[in-house]
Amino acid sequence: MDELSSPLGLKWRLPAFGLVARELREKYECKVPENREELKTLPGVGEYVAGAVLSVAFGKREWIVDSNIVRVFKRYLGIKTTGEGRRDKHVIEMAKLYVSTKKPAEANLGLLDFAALICIPGNPRCTSCPLCKTCYYYSRSGGQVCFAI
Repeated sequence: MDELSSPLGLKWRLPAFGLVARELREKYECKVPENREELKTLPGVGEYVAGAVLSVAFGKREWIVDSNIVRVFKRYLGIKTTGEGRRDKHVIEMAKLYVSTKKPAEANLGLLDFAALICIPGNPRCTSCPLCKTCYYYSRSGGQVCFAI
């Protein structure tokens, strides 16, 4: 299992997988809970994982926020965050609005892909971005992206 988890950066989570599997078997008859609060009682499951499971596996209108999504919202909307961005109430509210579509899994995965391919850390690919004309970050740079958010 180490060969599979290490390249994905999951080695430190490996012990939790066994605990989650055991708890799902014992408490939930091998069925994954379909609500955020129950999912968060499982070992190693927080807001992000719970939202991702509910959105992607069950097609529910559930939000996910990680540092990549925070970066996109901060840049595109000009949101200022306080403390840890992924816990910021304004970012979470934006994420909830964003996934209120008919296809929340596609919305969440699309946002993650956008953050990974276009709105990357450091030197974002603003000139390749289909949203640059309405982006706060891009407009502040005058089309010359040279500052960091």
